[in-house]
Amino acid sequence: MINSKVIDLNIKKDYNRKLDRIVEKLKDIDKVIFGSMIELSTSDKWKDWSEKQKEGTVFEFNETMFENCPDINVAKLLDLRRKLDSTILELTEANKDS
Repeated sequence: MINSKVIDLNIKKDYNRKLDRIVEKLKDIDKVIFGSMIELSTSDKWKDWSEKQKEGTVFEFNETMFENCPDINVAKLLDLRRKLDSTILELTEANKDS
Protein backbone atom coordinates (compact mmCIF):
# COMPACT_ATOMS: atom_id res chain seq x y z
CA MET A 1 0.00 0.00 0.00
CA ILE A 2 1.35 3.38 -1.02
CA ASN A 3 0.83 6.31 1.30
CA SER A 4 -0.26 9.41 -0.55
CA LYS A 5 -1.30 12.87 0.41
CA VAL A 6 -3.56 15.10 -1.62
CA ILE A 7 -2.78 18.80 -1.37
CA ASP A 8 -5.02 21.47 -2.80
CA LEU A 9 -2.52 23.58 -4.73
CA ASN A 10 -4.81 26.60 -4.70
CA ILE A 11 -4.70 26.70 -0.91
CA LYS A 12 -0.89 26.58 -0.97
CA LYS A 13 -0.73 29.37 -3.57
CA ASP A 14 -3.09 31.47 -1.47
CA TYR A 15 -0.93 30.86 1.60
CA ASN A 16 2.20 31.88 -0.29
CA ARG A 17 0.54 35.07 -1.58
CA LYS A 18 -0.50 35.97 1.97
CA LEU A 19 3.01 35.32 3.24
CA ASP A 20 4.42 37.50 0.45
CA ARG A 21 2.08 40.35 1.47
CA ILE A 22 3.11 39.98 5.10
CA VAL A 23 6.79 40.17 4.12
CA GLU A 24 6.11 43.35 2.11
CA LYS A 25 4.35 44.91 5.12
CA LEU A 26 7.30 44.00 7.32
CA LYS A 27 9.66 45.62 4.82
CA ASP A 28 7.55 48.79 5.03
CA ILE A 29 7.79 48.67 8.83
CA ASP A 30 11.57 48.24 8.49
CA LYS A 31 11.70 51.47 6.47
CA VAL A 32 9.66 53.29 9.14
CA ILE A 33 12.03 52.08 11.86
CA PHE A 34 15.07 53.23 9.88
CA GLY A 35 13.49 56.63 9.29
CA SER A 36 12.73 56.87 12.99
CA MET A 37 16.36 56.13 13.82
CA ILE A 38 17.42 59.01 11.57
CA GLU A 39 14.85 61.38 13.06
CA LEU A 40 15.80 60.60 16.67
CA SER A 41 19.54 60.71 16.16
CA THR A 42 19.52 63.97 14.20
CA SER A 43 17.21 65.71 16.64
CA ASP A 44 19.24 64.89 19.75
CA LYS A 45 22.66 63.24 19.84
CA TRP A 46 23.60 64.29 16.31
CA LYS A 47 21.67 67.57 16.35
CA ASP A 48 24.76 69.79 16.04
CA TRP A 49 25.93 67.83 13.01
CA SER A 50 22.46 67.96 11.48
CA GLU A 51 22.15 71.72 11.94
CA LYS A 52 25.53 72.30 10.23
CA GLN A 53 24.36 70.62 7.04
CA LYS A 54 23.41 72.99 4.24
CA GLU A 55 19.82 72.91 3.09
CA GLY A 56 19.45 70.52 0.19
CA THR A 57 22.47 68.45 1.22
CA VAL A 58 21.97 64.80 0.38
CA PHE A 59 23.39 62.35 2.89
CA GLU A 60 22.98 58.60 2.78
CA PHE A 61 22.60 57.00 6.20
CA ASN A 62 23.43 53.35 6.71
CA GLU A 63 22.80 50.96 9.55
CA THR A 64 26.46 50.78 10.61
CA MET A 65 26.47 54.49 11.45
CA PHE A 66 23.93 53.93 14.21
CA GLU A 67 26.05 51.35 16.00
CA ASN A 68 27.97 54.18 17.67
CA CYS A 69 25.05 56.50 18.31
CA PRO A 70 24.91 57.17 22.06
CA ASP A 71 21.10 57.45 22.06
CA ILE A 72 19.71 54.37 23.85
CA ASN A 73 16.44 54.60 21.94
CA VAL A 74 18.24 54.55 18.62
CA ALA A 75 20.16 51.49 19.86
CA LYS A 76 16.87 49.78 20.72
CA LEU A 77 15.45 50.59 17.29
CA LEU A 78 18.61 49.27 15.67
CA ASP A 79 18.23 46.01 17.58
CA LEU A 80 14.57 45.79 16.59
CA ARG A 81 15.43 46.46 12.96
CA ARG A 82 18.05 43.73 12.92
CA LYS A 83 15.61 41.23 14.42
CA LEU A 84 12.98 42.26 11.90
CA ASP A 85 15.44 41.91 9.01
CA SER A 86 16.31 38.43 10.21
CA THR A 87 12.64 37.49 10.43
CA ILE A 88 11.98 38.85 6.94
CA LEU A 89 14.83 36.74 5.59
CA GLU A 90 13.57 33.63 7.38
CA LEU A 91 10.03 34.12 6.08
CA THR A 92 11.30 34.73 2.57
CA GLU A 93 13.45 31.59 2.66
CA ALA A 94 10.57 29.56 4.10
CA ASN A 95 8.34 30.67 1.25
CA LYS A 96 10.95 29.56 -1.30
CA ASP A 97 10.97 26.07 0.18
CA SER A 98 7.23 25.65 0.05
